[in-house]
Amino acid sequence: MAGIEKYESVLLIEHAISAFKNRGKSQADLAEFLGIEPSRLSEGKKGNWRLMSSQKVSIVREFGYPRQGRGVYIKAEHYTTVDKLIDSFHDIGNQRYYQRLSKILRSKDYLSKILKSVFLKDNQCKSEDTTRTKLNDYISSDDFYRWFNSKDTPYNLTTTDAWDKCGLSAIDGYEYKIISNYLYRVGLLKFSHDSSYMIGNELNENLIEVEIVLSGDIILDVNIPIRKNEQLESPISIPSYYNDSTGYTGYEEILPDSWNMVHFKLFLSESMRYNALISFKPYENSVSYLTNRRNIIIEDLDQVELFQEIETIRKFLGESFSFEEKIKYNIAENGGYVPGVRRL
Repeated sequence: MAGIEKYESVLLIEHAISAFKNRGKSQADLAEFLGIEPSRLSEGKKGNWRLMSSQKVSIVREFGYPRQGRGVYIKAEHYTTVDKLIDSFHDIGNQRYYQRLSKILRSKDYLSKILKSVFLKDNQCKSEDTTRTKLNDYISSDDFYRWFNSKDTPYNLTTTDAWDKCGLSAIDGYEYKIISNYLYRVGLLKFSHDSSYMIGNELNENLIEVEIVLSGDIILDVNIPIRKNEQLESPISIPSYYNDSTGYTGYEEILPDSWNMVHFKLFLSESMRYNALISFKPYENSVSYLTNRRNIIIEDLDQVELFQEIETIRKFLGESFSFEEKIKYNIAENGGYVPGVRRL
């Protein structure tokens, strides 16, 4: 039977040991109270054995729940290794963009503005539902596919045979700029991500962010400016002709992720484990600051390989200066284990 979460188990065991000691009792007495072998407590303090739910209840009833140190609340992507973060960084980034884009393209104000820019031929009865249906017929055509993949100077998609056959009137000028910007992004979703995508749909990429409280001492806290770094650049590119906010007010939101700064923190928890928080941030005055920022947590970095892990993160983020000496100093100051260093 699986025990409770490892960190909570360590916290409760330390709390119970301290409480028993204050009563003049030993760890053996605590083991008897919990109905376990004394060796289990030694394993439990290291996180190699976990309390059962019933044992947690017994400790809390007898001694109350231990007060925890201050922490930082964050919603973030969660990874268990540095390699898993790096391997999935672009795939998750693409999913973030496509999900955000589908939400924007179906937003009431933007979609309504697009539909009002399109006119039906032959005085057909115009409604937004009718217009959307005809546009969805058009984006399923070969003409739309050819237009989207055209490498030459963009031509007017509303002059194609498929547009005419869908009963839609040709558009030019500023109104065409609005509709072509919108439909190019529809093409991105349809031809680069989900072939079944239709205008008005919303994608659900099942992107999971977990709620976490990071606690303990902060032994590294640095801001890293993002310079030219292909490892962090989105592989999704949009031609300059369509790379503006025509028809939509949130310019940065309709572009792939682009950041100005990375905030990197390394925590040494009460249970002597290292957890990393990496926050990618756009410019602070950006209208998409809340939408485009990306928070990442890497839990329980390997203590023996800690500096190699940090070096991998540093190079991935494009930082040129090593953090090793600063981290060693702060670990020692906070009572942690400094790998490879003799302690007198």
